[in-house]
Amino acid sequence: MKKSIVGCLLAVIACLFLVGVDAQAKKPEITRHDAQYLDRQISINLKWKSSAEIVSVRVAAGKEVKEIKVDPYDNKRTRLGYLGEASVVLETDPMISQESIGYTIQVQDEDGQKSNLVTGKVDIPATAYSQSHREHRDQWGKEHLAGTEKSGKKDMIQQLRDVATVLAAPPVILDVTVNNPDTGNVTFKTKATHTVGMREITFRVFDATGKQVDAQQISATGKLWEGTSKDFALTPGSYSVIAQAVDASGGTSRESRAAFMIAGAPTAAQPTTQPPVTPPVMPPVIPPVTPPVEP
Repeated sequence: MKKSIVGCLLAVIACLFLVGVDAQAKKPEITRHDAQYLDRQISINLKWKSSAEIVSVRVAAGKEVKEIKVDPYDNKRTRLGYLGEASVVLETDPMISQESIGYTIQVQDEDGQKSNLVTGKVDIPATAYSQSHREHRDQWGKEHLAGTEKSGKKDMIQQLRDVATVLAAPPVILDVTVNNPDTGNVTFKTKATHTVGMREITFRVFDATGKQVDAQQISATGKLWEGTSKDFALTPGSYSVIAQAVDASGGTSRESRAAFMIAGAPTAAQPTTQPPVTPPVMPPVIPPVTPPVEP
């Protein structure tokens, strides 16, 4: 009796252990993340892998917390589960003396499993308003104590130069993602930012010979654009796509490229074989028979 009870307890412990191992194996994982600070906004891009589809992403930076729903297209099915990528933009208002902002990221799959909490830090550039405000505040005090006008003009010129540098900066575009390449109807996804404002986003598709086969221009306004192109219906073969952002003044970003293939490429046509031509057979010519002459 005691042996049977001990055996039952061991079986229960083994089952609980296996369930815990299985749950741990299904836990999603954030494999990569990076962040960029621009005009009091933090743009965070992350990638993940999981055994089930990711349905939500939760990001916190400073006092801001944001949770977004993940599009099913952002989950790419693989042999071992799913791979995916998403971007989140948060508004932030750093303090004057603040040089960086910390953030946290967590994803959740359709089974309710949450990834470990991932932390990071994004630096505030030296050209951001906080740094320039400190320098201007210190310079303002020196100028007014000295009572000189010349130094004030120099500070104004420097401010104009800083503004011109920001305005001249080109747009920034992230890597372009190809959606559904196996279906023949593909879409392309990317994100672009600019300090002043953008005018349009372009997608150009080229075949294996380098010939442009299709294109799309999307009107874009504001400092941030994030979205997906139209459906491109392509025949089987090898292709590449180039995405590029254009700002309001006509400045262009770098070209974001991606190569992909549409499965089911047609085989080369076999030449038709003509049957040999047989010359006609002519019947034999029989000479006429001459009757014998009577003597």
